[in-house]
Amino acid sequence: MTNEEATFAAYRARPDRKNLVRLLEANQHRVYNLCWHVLQQREDAEDASQQILVKILEGAGALPDARQFSLWLYRVTLNCALDVRRARARRGKLQERASGMKNHDPQTVRLYEAVHDALAKLDDEIRCLIVRHHFEKRTLEELACEERCSAVAIWKRIEKGKQLLKDALATAGWASVAAPVASYWDSLTPVHAPGGLVAKALAAKTAMGAAALGGGMVMATKGVMSATMLGAAI
Repeated sequence: MTNEEATFAAYRARPDRKNLVRLLEANQHRVYNLCWHVLQQREDAEDASQQILVKILEGAGALPDARQFSLWLYRVTLNCALDVRRARARRGKLQERASGMKNHDPQTVRLYEAVHDALAKLDDEIRCLIVRHHFEKRTLEELACEERCSAVAIWKRIEKGKQLLKDALATAGWASVAAPVASYWDSLTPVHAPGGLVAKALAAKTAMGAAALGGGMVMATKGVMSATMLGAAI
């Protein structure tokens, strides 16, 4: 069981404020990491990550176990990041790419975006393995230990998923993508969430609740929330 899954199990066993905040803190890095690689722009990645952390506040209690929480979280994170990317495109404000994308030509960027779109359509378990192995750089041995199977079995499942991605790209009109997609996997480097992300998500949730209860009067806060405000948030 990963640390993220362990914090979920602790929250399920005792769903109090303290364990819920620990759950957010434990998962903020994998949420932000995936958002950043999809969006390649810090502000957008932060916005998407805050939305997802709020979704954890609202929905974690309905999930039955740590395994289902992880599968749910990767699906929600990727879909939310893609929604932010599409909204940005609709606004016509395609911002300069951060390092890792800005050095690529537009055709390559579109291919990587197509990879993200195809990844969102995969089975939850296969998507989870691909994200953990390639986006988070978890080794086959680490994943095998967590999944309680052999490293070879993990490798086969990941390769099956990557073949499904290639098939989806071919259907979408992308031909001969094996080399650039392999290069993309190799180029990925995990990133950590910026400081204060959890506090901002809690503040956003509090503001939403205050707006709903106060007829539009929004409560806002900066930095660490008080216990009273956190109670209102959850």
